[in-house]
Amino acid sequence: MGVEGKSASIALFGASVTEQGREDSYWGELKRIEARRRIGGEPPWDFSRLSYASSHFGGAGVMNLDHIIAARPDIVVLDWLSTDETDVDSSLINIVFEELRRKQIRVICTSFLRADTWEKTTPLYEKMWLACERINASFLDFRHECDRRGLGWSDVTRDGVHTNKEGAAFYAEVISEELARITSGQEPTRTRHPNFNPDATQSALLTSSPAQSKLSVPEPRISFCSIGAELAINVHQRLRLTTVSTVKMAPHSQLLASIWCMQTVGPFSPMLNIRVEGQGWGDERNLLDRWCHYARFAYKEIASGLDLAPRPNMQEIMIEISDADPTSQIEDERVREAVVPAGQRLIRLHDRLACLNCAVVDIAVEEKQ
Repeated sequence: MGVEGKSASIALFGASVTEQGREDSYWGELKRIEARRRIGGEPPWDFSRLSYASSHFGGAGVMNLDHIIAARPDIVVLDWLSTDETDVDSSLINIVFEELRRKQIRVICTSFLRADTWEKTTPLYEKMWLACERINASFLDFRHECDRRGLGWSDVTRDGVHTNKEGAAFYAEVISEELARITSGQEPTRTRHPNFNPDATQSALLTSSPAQSKLSVPEPRISFCSIGAELAINVHQRLRLTTVSTVKMAPHSQLLASIWCMQTVGPFSPMLNIRVEGQGWGDERNLLDRWCHYARFAYKEIASGLDLAPRPNMQEIMIEISDADPTSQIEDERVREAVVPAGQRLIRLHDRLACLNCAVVDIAVEEKQ
């Protein structure tokens, strides 16, 4: 393993802050730091990155962990708390951290907090901090680092979320200092937000509802189903997924089945109508969002909250484009002006379906009757 005084391979794994690629990119700043290290004759750091803009840890972070494992880095930087406000079930967080520990991949978790969370922490932040403590991993809180330097969020971000040029250099500097500590054999650093009390959070988690206990929540299971380079569904078609549950759900468990996929979203993205066979259950999911005035990749759910029958029973999920107007939930005028007519809307899925607590055993694109 290339750590402790030797070369190290480092994977950056995160959302849009990780993906930034211009002068406001901490990825670019880290590569410049690495170039100076090489000139100085220090052991090299080999950086790679896997980023999912417009995505969150509970989806892209959990469902694509296998890509990070396959890359076999010595160290992974988990950069999901910059843009993620959504809570994630503790069992999913445990899957990520325990698998990284099992594969002997060192973890650095970063929190470059948003403007709207500058004075507070989120449940996901608190759970990930405690997970780092449990496996003795690094946690770098940038509110703490800003306070040390007399900086505010407006000094280091361009929009309250993403780094500006100065913020990228600052971010890279703090990460590289921690990398130097780890690769020299020192103990990891764990800093925290001034308003975060880990003892109180730990106590609250331990005394939460019985549905959260180890006895009542099954171990989540993730499976994949390949769909090829692109699977497109138009308004005259429906996607039929034959599924089977892979866990026996406990009563009152909130960790139901869901299906995720890398998608191309844009002005053509529709509202989805989702139905589960035999349940009389229906759901709508809007793929159109505030950034859909242009086409881009986004890692999103196509179905969630699925309470599927246990094995060996199979159930079919039907997904089709809804007649509902997807712009009814969108205030951004750029999206409203760019959106295509109803008859031209498309679902565009890529690569594979990632399935939590279920498996897709057959896929069919059918013409509507």
